[in-house]
This record gives sequence, C-alpha cells and structure tokens, in this order.
Amino acid sequence: MPMKTPRRTIAQLGPAHPNRGGIVHFNNRLALALQQRSDLNVRQYFWSKPYPELLLSGPASEWLDHQSRETLQVPGLRILSFTNPLSWWSFLRRIRRDGCDILVTHWTHPIHFPVFAVLFTVIRLFTNIRIHLIAHNVMPHEKIIGAAWMARTVMNLAHVVIVHSAAEHDVATKHLGISGKVRKSFHPVYDFFNMTEKKEQIRGKLKIESHVFLFFGFIRPYKGIDCLIDAFEILQKKRNDVSLLIVGKNMYKKNSVFGRGKDNVTRSINANEKIIHIDEYVPNEDVGSYFSIADALVTPYHEASQSGPVQIAHALGKPVIASDLPAFRECLEQGVSGRLFKPGDSEALAETMDNFLRHPPGPDDRRPHSLRPGWDRYVEILLDDAAK
Repeated sequence: MPMKTPRRTIAQLGPAHPNRGGIVHFNNRLALALQQRSDLNVRQYFWSKPYPELLLSGPASEWLDHQSRETLQVPGLRILSFTNPLSWWSFLRRIRRDGCDILVTHWTHPIHFPVFAVLFTVIRLFTNIRIHLIAHNVMPHEKIIGAAWMARTVMNLAHVVIVHSAAEHDVATKHLGISGKVRKSFHPVYDFFNMTEKKEQIRGKLKIESHVFLFFGFIRPYKGIDCLIDAFEILQKKRNDVSLLIVGKNMYKKNSVFGRGKDNVTRSINANEKIIHIDEYVPNEDVGSYFSIADALVTPYHEASQSGPVQIAHALGKPVIASDLPAFRECLEQGVSGRLFKPGDSEALAETMDNFLRHPPGPDDRRPHSLRPGWDRYVEILLDDAAK
C-alpha cells in the first residue's frame, strides 16, 4: 500500500475580531481556506494586543469592532501581546508543543518589528518551523526612520515572503535587496460580503442622486480623498445627477489628514449637499449595502500596495475607478472591471468619472469574481515549498 503523506501542522498568527480592519478579514478568510485542506492541521493563534495604546490615534475603543453582528471569527487562542514579552515566549513554547511545521503570519507595519525579530530569530535558531510571511505592505505608507532596515531584517528571517503585486515584489527584491524567497501572488477577493438591503430603501435613507460614486474605507492621507472631492466638484459643473458617498471613519487627529487640511475638506463636504459622509466604522453586514447603490468604487490613492475595497468591489461585481498605479494596473482590466486616471490629477479623475457614466460597462463585460484565482489557489502559492 502507498504510504500516506503526513499532515502538516500550520500555526497561523494574526489579528482577529473585535479588532478592526482589512487584515482581520484577510486573516479570518485565509483561516477558512486553510482549514478546508485535508492535508493540514491548522492551529489558530491571535494577537491579544497588536499595538500599544500610545501609538493609536484616538481611544483604544475606536479600534475595536463592537458593531458587527456577522463576523468570520474562527476559534483560536489569544496569546500574543505587543507589550508583554512573556507572551512572546508563551507563544513560542505553544507552537513547539503543538508540533507546528509552518508559521503563517502577516507583516503590515514596522511597529511589529521587535516582536517578529525576537520570534523569528528564536524559531530559526531552535526549531525546524518554516516561517511564511505575508507582506501586505513591504514598506509603510508613512515616513518612518529605520523602516527599510526593520522590514529587511524581519523578511530575511522568514523562509518565504508573499507579496501581492509586482510593484511590492520590486520593493522587496530591489529596494530591500531580499533575494530567493520573495514570491509574487495575488490578493484574493473578499467574497463574504452580501448586498442584502434593497437599493431604493438605501437611496431614500441617504437622499442620493441617480448616479453614485463610492469611496470606502478608513480615511488616511495617502488615499487621496482631497483629489476625489475636487474631481467631484468639477463633475458637478457638467451634470446634476451625481452623488459622492464617502463611507469611512477618519482615524487621524492631525489636521493634515486630508492632504490640504482636514478642516478645509470637512467644510467642503458640509457645504456640498451632494456629498454624503458616513463618518463611522461600517459593520460587516452593512458593507454590501453601500456597494449595492454605487455605480463604481473610486480609489484615488496617491500610492498603493493593494486595496481591500477593490477586492470587495470585484466580489460584488462593481467597477472601479482607480489611480494609475502598478498595484491597480495588475488587478483591473482597463475599460471592463475598471478605469484608470493620472494619480493626483483631479481634472483627469473628473473626466474619467464623466466618461464612465456616459459609457458604462455592460453586465456581460464585467468579469465575475468566480473567474478570478481564489483562496484555494492562494493557499497553494503560500505553502508551495513548505516541504523543502
């Protein structure tokens, strides 16, 4: 009889509900994909405290999701605290005791450098566990002293580094000089949001026009919300049947958050009755409702390594208007699933929005997310050389 291949044991470490953000959704959806594999034993470990409070903008409670009734939460052990090094050793002992062969975790920001530097060094020196690191942002969007050194150090300690775009691959290999371990994958779609509420009910609630452009997600400086507002005001001079729906909480205290000044942009929003700002964190069960009424999602980012809202739009069959950045060129089909414009150019964005309304893609032109590579394929890429 042929010998059975032994099942590998995966230690998956990441954030979990009630923490907020796209990485929480990604980690939980990845957990479901891993657990569906019959050749894997999956052990879930979560951050009990992913950040120290002093680094958060605003109260710690604002970074927790108490609104969502529907979550992708999977059972696991909350064990790792940023501020408690004893928990780091507890985690190391636990994954050794559980006989883990592979550690899968996420690199999102240099803030995690001290924890990962210690964990990865000990794993390298005293275990045979392979480290597969998913780098959502190889380098942070903010300017941080020593960020390149911290990212290079942590990624060199990993056995495999997964990135989600060719641009991020270049940053890791050419800018940081990491060779032989960086693998380019793709960002799977977020296929767990549903459009449940009727469009007309939402339209009545928000008092919006017949055509709607949507900006979705936390408002941060690099996302170009100021460019979008300027573009929308230009578009309004051409047509009066458009609304701009901004759905996302401003998590920054600084007045410069919007690029030209938070107060100025806030006044622009308040003075324009066609701009609706939902300044709050959106519960999971309501996400699809906002996408359902939108003609298109707009991502006017000044820079991007990936975008969770774009993956939601793909899953829900919504076109995207995006800055002409490498990360967006890879995941959008120009003229079909998306339109691209010159980054930071509000006039170009206004023209693209106007052209989109005059020549929208037909339902048969939109590539359904079922034809895109899925989470099963992502897991194959992630674990490809785990046995080496």
